[in-house]
Amino acid sequence: SFTTEFVPVVRASLVTPGQNAVGVAIPTTFSWHPVEHAEKYEFMLFTDDMLTTVVQTHMVDTSIVIDTLKANTDYLYRVRAKNQTSKSNWTNHEFTTAAADRGDGDGGVVTSTEGEDALPRAYELSQNYPNPFNPSTVIRYAVPQAGEVQLEVYDMMGRKVSTLVRGTKSAGYHEAVFDASHLGSGAYMYRLVAGDVVLARTLYLIK
Repeated sequence: SFTTEFVPVVRASLVTPGQNAVGVAIPTTFSWHPVEHAEKYEFMLFTDDMLTTVVQTHMVDTSIVIDTLKANTDYLYRVRAKNQTSKSNWTNHEFTTAAADRGDGDGGVVTSTEGEDALPRAYELSQNYPNPFNPSTVIRYAVPQAGEVQLEVYDMMGRKVSTLVRGTKSAGYHEAVFDASHLGSGAYMYRLVAGDVVLARTLYLIK
């Protein structure tokens, strides 16, 4: 007979949404850093009082996008790493989703006048956050109409180092997580290509 070697896993380090983040966009990208020796992750999402489980799933990836959250609502999510012999403690973050923007002209911050279901009028590529970062950052972009989209990252020599998005995206606001744990410190360019539109920005990795 043989014995299975016990291989411990440490707690996951959550990336997005950040602890006590407010104004979190919907659809919402949940992401965390990979954990050494982890074979899968257990993800749970609750309303903030933890009385209602919204999502519970096991997964291999280190990110998940959920588009069914309610606006201006407090949530708590938690992640733990697992393998065949052990599982980590939970890591929790609380956050609040963005308010539904009804464009009612009451003096608040109005980002759209088309109501809460407004779609972007043009392609947009937002500055990544956090920036500078190590090792992961979130890139938000807007697509005014469904179509083919590419989002890629290049070093300053023009060499492609990562493809974050390649395929058809629906009209709306989207997020992508860039994990640069395999890259060295420095400036990189990320570029969105959609039809004839090309948008680019610079991000900074500091290790």
